[in-house]
This record gives sequence, C-alpha cells and structure tokens, in this order.
Amino acid sequence: FSLVDPDNRRPVNYAAREKILANVAERQPTSDAATAKYIRELLANAEDGRLKTHTIHSALQTRSKYPELFDSRHYTPLVSVGSAAEHVLAFARPSEWRVMIVVAARFTASPPASPENAPVGPAVWGETRLLLPPGLQADQLRCVLGGHTVETNAREPGSGLQLSRVFERLPIALLIGDCR
Repeated sequence: FSLVDPDNRRPVNYAAREKILANVAERQPTSDAATAKYIRELLANAEDGRLKTHTIHSALQTRSKYPELFDSRHYTPLVSVGSAAEHVLAFARPSEWRVMIVVAARFTASPPASPENAPVGPAVWGETRLLLPPGLQADQLRCVLGGHTVETNAREPGSGLQLSRVFERLPIALLIGDCR
C-alpha cells in the first residue's frame, strides 16, 4: 500500500524479483487442473509478487510467440453488455490469421466483486458478455494468463464472449485465437 510517484519510490530488491521470476518460470503447469490450482494459489497470495510476475512473464512469452499481434497498430475497443458491463474494459488486436483480446476487470473494490473474493466466476459476472464485431470471430480463444479455453459462440450473432468464462480464474485475460 504505497504510492508510486517520485516521492515514494524505494530501491528495487533485484535478488527478490529474480527469485520470484525463477519460481514463476519453473512452475508453469502443464495440465488444466494443475493450472487452475496454481492460479488459485497466486490469487490467495497476491501480495507476494508472483501473480504480477506471472502476468508479465506470460504476456512477454506471448509477445515472443506472436509478435504480429503486439506490433499491430490496429486496435478495436470491445463493447460489453449485461449487468456488470461497466466493470470491464476490453480491446482486440487482430492480425491476418489471429486475434488477441485483452480484458480487464475494473472498479473491483465495488460490485461485482465481494471484499473477500477476487472478481472471478459466474456469481460475479452472470450473463455479462463482450460483443465481438465481424472479422474478430474465433471459435475458441486460449487465455494465456489463466490457462483455460473460452468458447466464443461466434456462430450465434450477438452472443460474444461470456465474461464468467473469460474471468473464470483471474480478473484479467489475454486471449489468443485463430480467426475464421
């Protein structure tokens, strides 16, 4: 609970950061069940820095694997609809064959989250969804942060992405999928 403006900066403990990065890099789970357990552990210990490091590490790995999605200057804001629509920000960055969708929960200190729980799952997000415009349709998207797959229901007009699935494990998602 410290501010980050120039008056409140502290020296970085590089040894501690390197240890956290090594822990995150070596503990990349290989199964869906192991990933779900690992993400729950990171959320339960969010103050230790591993969740933030996991997010940065996963995003940089994705950038290395799909540079065209990060080099693109094309940016498409996405619209959310439903009871928790004001609690989400999202945009897409397409390439010729793939799409990257970035989704983040906002206003997490107020509803839909409860103070004791992270804003994840169906109880929080209900029927709220992201609408995907034509050209950004993909049947499945893989969340590189949470390790789960999200079905898009792309064949049903106006159905979009269910945020209860997008935010199944974390209140932030970096989704990658092949465009049709």
